[in-house]
Amino acid sequence: AQFGTSVAGANLAEGVVATYSGNFSTAIDKLRRASVIANSGEPSWLGRLIWAWQAHAYQILLRPEGIAGLAASILRSVQPEEHDVLSRLFSVVAVGLHFSDSYGRARPWYDAAHQQALAEGDDLTIDANLYNVAAYRIHNSRLNQISTVADASEVARARWEIQSSENFDRIKQGTTFLWTLPLHIARAVMLDGDFRT
Repeated sequence: AQFGTSVAGANLAEGVVATYSGNFSTAIDKLRRASVIANSGEPSWLGRLIWAWQAHAYQILLRPEGIAGLAASILRSVQPEEHDVLSRLFSVVAVGLHFSDSYGRARPWYDAAHQQALAEGDDLTIDANLYNVAAYRIHNSRLNQISTVADASEVARARWEIQSSENFDRIKQGTTFLWTLPLHIARAVMLDGDFRT
């Protein structure tokens, strides 16, 4: 059992690296292998964590049909103390809803993911969700501008969210998103039509 856990954990790590390297076919293959090994008996914490990362990879692949079954499997057996599993799953749901321009429906999921990440002490997930809220608001504002004038209140709110994300990175000395935040600020300026700076 310990050997199987080690192999599943190694495949999970390789799958996550492949996801963030943009090698999605390898990511899904590694995560599926990890899942089969970890969930060969009763679903375990590791198995549920792998399912959550699989859902994340499917989201990045823009293949949402793979997410619902994984989410249902997690929610059937997850334990309340498995904050890492829940924060990952809730983040996936929040981003999916926000990406489709439904921040009102996404917000409770962002809040739930934030609470789970706080309980886990997971600064990276907190950082990612602060960034995602700002980035997807800018993304949706830019898409909406195609057919209408950008909503100035949404752009102003996005600027505050960008500042919040930047402040968190500076306090925690994180570098994950610092290089992209100026791009979102520039996009906000363009949406406002303010080209003086």
